[in-house]
This record gives sequence, structure tokens and C-alpha cells, in this order.
Amino acid sequence: WVRFLVLPGNSESAAAFSHKLSITAAALVPGGIMALEGLHDLYDRPHLQEGFHAFMQQAEKPPLLPFLRIGVTMLFSQPAHAEAYRGALFAVEHDNCQFLQGSSCT
Repeated sequence: WVRFLVLPGNSESAAAFSHKLSITAAALVPGGIMALEGLHDLYDRPHLQEGFHAFMQQAEKPPLLPFLRIGVTMLFSQPAHAEAYRGALFAVEHDNCQFLQGSSCT
């Protein structure tokens, strides 16, 4: 079982990339995080987008959801944990806004 995994976007085909995503999703512990690099490289590697979308549409509900993008890296976790991580990030952002500006941010 994996807590954190960086998955580079270096697959040869859409099918290979979708398969890597499926294996990674199955290996994550509850609350585990997959860092996916290069998903937004449409011009150089369009097969990554195709494989990603095939993976996300393979089930009624996506097995992983994004919760943070950092440059070319997108962080994913299981749906309940992705929501919790997103909520924690918004809370930190709100607290920092109040600290830096002396009032709440909208």
C-alpha cells in the first residue's frame, strides 16, 4: 500500500497510462495521495489526456479526485479524502488571509 506516489506522464499510449492510473489508485491507502505530473501537456503528449479521461470514466464514480494543482503537478486522492484536503486548504487560505490583511477575505 502506498501513501504518496509521484506518477510521471511518460507512458507510450493512452491505454498504458490509463492502466498505470488504475494500478496506482488501487494501491493507495485510504487518504493516500497520487501526484500526477504532465497531465496538461496537450501539445507534446495528448495520449496522457486521453488515458486520463478513460481512467476517470471507467467507473460510475471516479476512483480519485483532484484537490490541488501545483505547476504541472495535480494531486489526487479518494473522493472523501480529496474533499477533506480541499477543505483544509481553503481553511488555511482563509486563516492566512485574515492574518495578512487583518480582516476576512472573500
